[in-house]
Amino acid sequence: MKKIGLLSFPRYYNYGTFLQLYALETTIEKLGFSCEVIDYDRDNTNGAIHNATDSSFTGLIKKVLSVRQFSTLKSRISDRLFEKKKCKLTQGRTALYDRFLDKHFKLGSIRYTAFEELVKLPPQCEAFVVGSDQVWHPGGHYEDASYFLKFAPQQQRVAYAPSLGLSEIPGHARDWMKEQILDIPYLSIREKEGADEIKALTGRTAQVVLDPTLLLDIKTWNSISEEDSNITSKEYLLCYILESDNYIRETAKAIAKYLDLVIVVLPVNKHDIMDSNPDIIKAYNTGPAEFVGLFKNAAFVCTDSFHGTVFSIIYNCPFFTFKRHNNPSQAALHSRMNTILGITGLRERVLYKGKDLPDNAMTVDFSYANQQISKEKEKSLSFLSESLESASS
Repeated sequence: MKKIGLLSFPRYYNYGTFLQLYALETTIEKLGFSCEVIDYDRDNTNGAIHNATDSSFTGLIKKVLSVRQFSTLKSRISDRLFEKKKCKLTQGRTALYDRFLDKHFKLGSIRYTAFEELVKLPPQCEAFVVGSDQVWHPGGHYEDASYFLKFAPQQQRVAYAPSLGLSEIPGHARDWMKEQILDIPYLSIREKEGADEIKALTGRTAQVVLDPTLLLDIKTWNSISEEDSNITSKEYLLCYILESDNYIRETAKAIAKYLDLVIVVLPVNKHDIMDSNPDIIKAYNTGPAEFVGLFKNAAFVCTDSFHGTVFSIIYNCPFFTFKRHNNPSQAALHSRMNTILGITGLRERVLYKGKDLPDNAMTVDFSYANQQISKEKEKSLSFLSESLESASS
């Protein structure tokens, strides 16, 4: 059986990152190959946040009083308490990520921390895949040729659904990225805007393919999902919100009240981590497997996350995807939402300030979306299978 080396972010502890990697690894194996996840950890970190050396309240006051800034004592204490709470939360989730990594990722035996190490002692594979996620983001991975598989023979390089993370490559990165992309013979991308940008940059056509999470069926996702016993048995509206935008939360509360649902929040930002509202249930003990379980059992979802949107579609759960307003750079990432919502015919599920709720807002007919996903899945699997066969021959 031919071995495929898969390069992504195996130690970046993010729900979407882990689940897309699991999905792509699993899909490659379902296509009849052996898959090894390359243990590339450029930043040499496992995603954990460590405690400060002096975590006592006295130490906090000393630190606050020693900082000569125009912030108030109250706000400084609030920030510090948030960091302590976030640290504790992260430690618990890190254990769940570690368990998922050990259980589901087939990591290679060598841990690499630099491109030069990959060049000196590359994994022994017949072909290599880079993807998915924002592995080609010009801001995060500019001038790291690892993510363009430059350590591998050119004919063995396959790009499956990488994301630029931006609708336009910045000027300083264009020449370098053009050179890298031109050296990948089997080329695909996750977003239509990314394909347009690559066409303008290189003259090449990158096939737009599905995010790997959409290549697996519900049965497979159910097989790895886990449920937090602390989450209510009542029907709930799930909030998975990355941006601290009150508009999103107020809309979610109104929907939950209308549908008589309790609210479960997956806290990942300061607002949700620090919120003490006793009527809102916090899903603190959530790793990648528990993340899937939350979407599996939700009655409604409010999210501003790409993978939050994707898993709502996978489980045919009524949802709204919100545009991000408070952070312009994050708002630019909505291109990936546009692609998947355009494919599925669900663009009316996008909400933003000033937009009225669509007709029949609380229900969603997923029949067309499921048909389109099925069609795009066939195309995506065909691209991946043919590319791997050719690259490994």
